[in-house]
Amino acid sequence: MLLECMIFYGKVSVIANHSILKQLIFTFGFETINELLDRGILEVIYTETQTGVLSTPNGKGINVYDTAIFSSPQHTFHRELVKYCHEFAQKEGKGRRNALRLEKKIVVSNHEESVAGSARQIILDNDFLSDAVPTLIKFAIPSLLEIPEGIIFKSEEIEKGIIIHSNLNFETLNRMYHKHVSPERSNLTPALILSKIFEIECDLYFASRQLSEIVTSTESSILIGKRFNYLVDRCTKSQTHKDTFQDFVFEQNRTIRESYNRGEIPLPDILKVIFRAEEFKKWLAGKDINADLLKEYYKEVTKETIIDKLPTKYIRWAMFTGGGIALDAVFTGGIGTLAGVALSAADGLLLDKLARGWKPNQFIEQDLRPLLQDKR
Repeated sequence: MLLECMIFYGKVSVIANHSILKQLIFTFGFETINELLDRGILEVIYTETQTGVLSTPNGKGINVYDTAIFSSPQHTFHRELVKYCHEFAQKEGKGRRNALRLEKKIVVSNHEESVAGSARQIILDNDFLSDAVPTLIKFAIPSLLEIPEGIIFKSEEIEKGIIIHSNLNFETLNRMYHKHVSPERSNLTPALILSKIFEIECDLYFASRQLSEIVTSTESSILIGKRFNYLVDRCTKSQTHKDTFQDFVFEQNRTIRESYNRGEIPLPDILKVIFRAEEFKKWLAGKDINADLLKEYYKEVTKETIIDKLPTKYIRWAMFTGGGIALDAVFTGGIGTLAGVALSAADGLLLDKLARGWKPNQFIEQDLRPLLQDKR
């Protein structure tokens, strides 16, 4: 996925924890990762903090949930970087020198406490949950053809956290869930559902702070779309609902990630295409992206390369079109006065970014319809 992104985007920012940092070092090696960082193709932002939803039974045996940000002294950036550089180089001196070289080029940026508060506020919004939870269940259990009507999944704030009232039978749901997800990996629980909602708040937090587009899974993309649609409905005066994202399908993308993951194409061949794309990206900058322009760009970048011989597939962008919400913010005298709606800190932050011109377009990870034949 990262290789595909580096072909399409001018710069790709990776929000990395310790395991992702190790993957980057062991996949690219020192020289390549330094070149990608030096040329501005890749940016690595290391987070020493992690996010999650805590579940604790109270005195009555009822689970109480809350969002949390936590860290470990075992996973500080310097400590992890030196460890993985030593491990990769297999020589202490060389590993230490490479760690010092990389350390200067990687940014450390942790989650602010406000992110947990923002996630808590959206979790407590039962109107949003009523729309988001059925979507999450459907993605968790693809074999579930229809989501039953009358689902109840409501949150209630109490003194020590949040409790969930639900009529979902998680024992039955997990029997279906575990047909394609190992029980050792995860179980479908209220905490897992809430953590998925927390994750999209983290995605939006980093994307809005970087003023960047979001590369995400189809599941997260739909949730983010619902998040923005819900915000628009609350904050605009129009009674007519309009989706804030418009789909744009690009059917000429090659199966880069699939072929690389199967070991069918070597990394250096893909890197040649990524480096070749730099000049075309400069030409592409500032132009309105459309299907025809993207096809021409991609054709030129991959022409006469190993990627040009791969089969094609569909990928999708979700283009943000909710400009009216930004205008409403400007002409009503400020974010807080939008249609008389009381906004959370997260809503205010997102609206402020939108008013300043941020466009959270999303490059969707999952293709819509794989093409089995090579359309060269």
